Parts: sequence; structure tokens; C-alpha cells
Amino acid sequence: MTVKYLVNPIFTLFMVFFCFNAPAAATMRVNIHLFPLAHYDQSVEHFLQQQPLKQDKSLLGDELQQTHFQQFKQHWLSPWQAEPVEAVLGQQKPGLATLEREALKDFDNRGKSPEQQHYGTNFRAYTGAWIKAISDNIDTATLTFTSFEPAKRGIAVRNALLRLLPTRDPGFHYFTYYAQGYPFDHLQESVLWAGTPVYVVTYTRDHRWALVFTPTYTGWVEANTIAMADARFVKHWQEASKAGLAAITKTKTPLRDDTGQYYLSGNVGTVLPLAHPTEKDFHVFIPVRDLKGFANMVSVIAPPEHAVKMPWQATPKHFAILMKTLMGRPYGWGNLYFYNDCSSELKSLYAPFGIWLPRHSLQQTNVGFRVNQSAAPEEKRIAYLKKHGHAFMTIVYVSGHIFQFVGNIKGAPMTYQSMWGLGVRDSRDHKIIGQSVLLPLQHTYSEDLEVTSHATKKDFVVSFLDKAANQPLEVPSLRSKVIPEPYV
Repeated sequence: MTVKYLVNPIFTLFMVFFCFNAPAAATMRVNIHLFPLAHYDQSVEHFLQQQPLKQDKSLLGDELQQTHFQQFKQHWLSPWQAEPVEAVLGQQKPGLATLEREALKDFDNRGKSPEQQHYGTNFRAYTGAWIKAISDNIDTATLTFTSFEPAKRGIAVRNALLRLLPTRDPGFHYFTYYAQGYPFDHLQESVLWAGTPVYVVTYTRDHRWALVFTPTYTGWVEANTIAMADARFVKHWQEASKAGLAAITKTKTPLRDDTGQYYLSGNVGTVLPLAHPTEKDFHVFIPVRDLKGFANMVSVIAPPEHAVKMPWQATPKHFAILMKTLMGRPYGWGNLYFYNDCSSELKSLYAPFGIWLPRHSLQQTNVGFRVNQSAAPEEKRIAYLKKHGHAFMTIVYVSGHIFQFVGNIKGAPMTYQSMWGLGVRDSRDHKIIGQSVLLPLQHTYSEDLEVTSHATKKDFVVSFLDKAANQPLEVPSLRSKVIPEPYV
């Protein structure tokens, strides 16, 4: 089959503009190569029909699922607890202030070659005035953490993007390099779903941005997306959470109160305290910000077809429901545009089942029973996953990328993953997939014999989430998200 090469017309327009307005030395051509998916059935229902699985049978023992769920709640509420906050923010080396200065230095284009510089949406390198304005807005003296202060507890009242620096401006690298230009905004780190507890470290000088410690990452969010949580609110939110948690199971679920007033949208990965059930619907609590910047609780309706009480039974049918709403959504580096990258896709997918996964792809394997197959050759890696993989309960880390094993089909392990693309042998070129997909793990792909398999990566770590962990969970670093290897 001939591989089709498609070019986004908007991207082409930008490139034409750039090429006619940049110096001759900077003129370049960029081709977007898409990997064809026409021969890969993306229906989860069709896939399940070919599997020897009982769709309503739990894949996870009740005792282990409850253990996972208790750990989930501890992590979710961790920004309001002194011990986890101090364990992360109290890390002296390198420390928040040093990390912030390093980030500012990294995004300072002065004295750097075009390949090392960062670019905006107009394909022009940022000036020194741009980074100076960001730097001047940060009071690094406030980044020195001493001890936990209850008055700094807060909560997200809106879905927010966590940023490396306090700016909405993107940070694209040289855009002829794979995974460097659009849509790889290297200032974008993660997402903060509404209803997530946070600990506020500091604010920018203009108070437009807040640096927050979250259950998964420490980064900057726009200050109006959070509210401060006083002792009364914290007590009520924790009591409601202890009584029951609900997980959203469909993207862009509108959350409205009994009068029909819309507050926000929930997504797969959103977790909220369960309020009072009714015959037709059940209610959840969301936080709202009052005029003084403090949080209050409001009850809203969570449609039963779009939300479940946690922990949801881990059955193939329930996994299929979640995968159906996530399938085909664009890849979102660092949750850009509120889409998922590889690790955030799995983190969101397992949340309704009460299974907590860290943000870092390699650290996610520590949640289950790890078996390192990195020393095995490609064919033995594939054979191992095919023979020993547990459908929906096995995840695999491959050098900066992670995916889920969902069963075998036509002699190959089938995977589910959010991925950017596949690499090309002996080249820095790539073939883009750019979405969440079902894709078999094979030696080669007949559609394009040039692309490389994930099984050829340096690392190949298999983790069974339905077995007790054999590795301790690491204390997350201050900023634990890493740049992935190319072609993932």
C-alpha cells in the first residue's frame, strides 16, 4: 500500500509566509507524513468480540482494587497534607528557585543558535524582552519552601493547564525537527482538572499566575482557575470524599445544578465527591470561587450515563466504554488543548477504577508488578507480551512512551495508546498517527515497511496492575515530566 503524504493547509500557509519573510538561510520545507490506519479496526466492541473474555467479569480482585483505591484517595488529597507536600517541595537539590531559574535560562534565546532557540506561533524566535518580562514577574525569593502552611491549601475551580513558566505563550523548538515544533509546546506540562486539591506555593508579582503543588506535578496555573480552601471547606470536602467519590466517564460532560445552570465540563480523569443519589441522577460536589477568592461547595448533576461511583468494577466492558470516548482524540503533548499524551491517557483511563498512576510514564510501571524485558531481543519481547500479558491490566514502558496491552489478535499483541507517531529506520523522519489508537505490536507494518516497532526501543518494561507492586513508588520530583524520545 502506498503511504499518503498529507499536509495541513493551515500549516502550509504558515510555512509559505515564513519562507517568504525569513532570511534565505532560514528558508525550509516541512512535509507531514501520516501513517495510514485504514486497515486497523478502531472499534473496541469488534475487538472484544474476538477475545476469550467475559465482558462483565472483573479483571482485578476486590481486595487489590480496594488497596488501589485507598492509595488513589491518599494521592488525590495529598496537597492538603503536610507530609507529602514537605517531601516534594522540601527537596533542597535542586530546589524550586533553582529549577525556575534553569527554566528561564532554557527559554532565553539570547546567544543561542536557531536550533537552540524557542519560537512563538508566528514562527519567529522570542526576543530577550519576552523572557525578561516573564522573569521580572517571578519573585524567586518566594520560591524557598520552609514548611507546610494550612492557609495555602487551595482547589481547582476550573480545568486548567499546568505550565512550566507563567505565560500562555507556547514554546516551540526548531520546527523542522521532529517532536520539537508545533504541537510540542515545551512550556506545557500537564492538566489540572476542576475539583483537584492543590497547595499554593506563591503567586507572580501581578497575581495573574499561581505556582501550585498538585497530586501529580508542580507548575504554574492562571490564578483565577483556583480558589483558596479554608479549614471549613477542607473539612467538608474531605468528609464528602470519604463518603464516596465519583468519576466522569465521558469527555466534555456538562455539569449543571438543579436549575440547569452550567458550571463546567468534566472529562475522563475528573474525580469529584459524591453528594446525594436520586433515582434518575446522582449529584456531585464541585468547588466554586467566591468574590474573596475562597472556595464553596455546590451540588451539580452528574448524568448516570456519564459518571460512576468509584471504584468502578474493572471489567472489559467498562474499559471499552472509557476507550470509546477517548478513542481517536488528538494527541496532546502535556495535555495541550486538554487532550492526552501517552501517560495522561493511561492515567485518565485507570482513574474511574480507583487505580492511581503517576504522571511520569516510567513511574507508572511501579504501581504494578514490574518485569523488565529490556535485555530481551525484539522477537522475545513481543512473544512475552503475547503469552503473559493480562488484557487491560498490563502496561508497557518503552523509552519515554507507555501503552496498554488489551489482548491478542491475528497472532500479535494488541495495544491501546495515545501516540504521536512511529519512527523511520536510519532516519530522523517520522510517520504521524497523532491520536489514541488500537495498534498491534508487530515487527513490521505492511503499510509502511520503513517504520520501526515500539518493540525495538532501548527499554521494554512490563507492569501488571492486577498484581501487587514489587517496586516502591518514588517520591515525585518537583517536576517529574520528561521529554519523550522521538517517534512516540
